Amino acid sequence: MRHMPEAAGIAIIGARDSILGFRALGLSVYPVSSAAEAAGAFDECVRREYAAVFITEGFVPGLRDRIKAVAAQPTPAVVIIPEGQESQGLGLAQLRSVVEKAIGADILFRGEARE
Repeated sequence: MRHMPEAAGIAIIGARDSILGFRALGLSVYPVSSAAEAAGAFDECVRREYAAVFITEGFVPGLRDRIKAVAAQPTPAVVIIPEGQESQGLGLAQLRSVVEKAIGADILFRGEARE
């Protein structure tokens, strides 16, 4: 795993082709190609105390336990982002969950069917 330059507390983990453009925005980029590399990158992001870690949704299934372990902590905020044209809906599901947790109601979707 090759880590690219650090930025102001925000990192992104995902497939090289999907995330390299974020480097131009000043994010620390962690290109990975396997679940094991994604786990190592996530652990490093937690260790480095990033304020936010973006993860492309293709790598989320292998990181669920790690993401749950840091969910109760103030940082890092873990944000799931779509990868490519076909979204799995994980980011939207996460957003719904965070909003419900924060305010106690589903104000975004108001009972619409979940994906």
